[in-house]
Amino acid sequence: MLTQNLDNSFSLTIFTHPMSMKRTSLLLFLFLYFNINSFATHLIGGNFVYSWAGGTSYEITMVLFRDCNPGNAGMPFSATFRISNASGGFVKSVFALNGGNTILPVSTNDPCLTPPSNICVQQGVFTASTNLGSSAGGYWVSWQSCCRNGTIVNLINPLSQGMTLFMKIPDPGAYAGNSSPVFVNFPPLAICLNQTINFNHSATDVNGDSLSYKLIPSYANSPVAPPFSWVNYATGYSPSYPLASSPALAIDPVTGQLTGTPNLLGQFVVNIGVDEWRNGVKIGEYFREIQFNVANCIQSVSAAIPGIPQANGGPNLIYSCNNYTVNFGNNSTGAISYFWDFGDPTTTNDTSSAEFPSYTYPDTGTYLVSLIAN
Repeated sequence: MLTQNLDNSFSLTIFTHPMSMKRTSLLLFLFLYFNINSFATHLIGGNFVYSWAGGTSYEITMVLFRDCNPGNAGMPFSATFRISNASGGFVKSVFALNGGNTILPVSTNDPCLTPPSNICVQQGVFTASTNLGSSAGGYWVSWQSCCRNGTIVNLINPLSQGMTLFMKIPDPGAYAGNSSPVFVNFPPLAICLNQTINFNHSATDVNGDSLSYKLIPSYANSPVAPPFSWVNYATGYSPSYPLASSPALAIDPVTGQLTGTPNLLGQFVVNIGVDEWRNGVKIGEYFREIQFNVANCIQSVSAAIPGIPQANGGPNLIYSCNNYTVNFGNNSTGAISYFWDFGDPTTTNDTSSAEFPSYTYPDTGTYLVSLIAN
């Protein structure tokens, strides 16, 4: 009997019955088919990592992201990793259970901007242990599924392209005890339109290996073994230009600092590659694919001084010459601290942190006053 659980997973109960095993096999096949396809859509990225557990034992972890808005398919409760040799030949399959799902907080990487409320991303973590002996050239670990979120802007027909996640593990015989790099931070799920991205996408390596960073292609779910095929990018997009932005999205190859200014609303798949180097030789390949949601964000903090509007949008304050002391108003919103610069060129002590400050100028004239609200 096939039953749906409260967490959207499914259970299969097999009863003793005089009918042949053919029916049971058919039920099991239908369950597996239904489970794979019902959880396959609306995936938006992920990555692999691994750690040495002693001897020939390694722990492999896949982090998977999905769009968790209502109506989308649920997170898988298990995954099967394919392990291939350096030339792509099949070595073995490793079964991994989902150790838990988490709804990720939606941040913009900017405390002064509030993201829209319609972004939902769930993270699932799948972990398995396996033994890996010496193998020239190392191993490929991969996982594939169909399909991606259908609203992605920078791919052609993204719903039908599927997704492949993988990593390259160096030969355990030559690099015994090695573990993969681990990303330090999770990128912001919401990127604000026309706001500069300045995000640390670096990773750390427990073995002290050198790491380099680059924008790489995202991968479709065919073929099943490496070398894997790129996704089909929409016109104007490519692995090196995956996001509509000016200046273009870029990552520092040494520091992993991700920069750029998005200038088009929508959802974009971006893939950050990390190469692991030891003694000048590249030994491992990893990446993290994520869907960036470029949205109109709400300005949660604004700095404003009351006055007569100027042509450029700023206020023009006119005060009587009978008194050189000016009492400044403050129409800022959402702020908890302030910094005023009263524009007096005769001194450097023309600043204040008060919300409603006063300042006495040395003489009549025109002064450029600035206010920063935090």
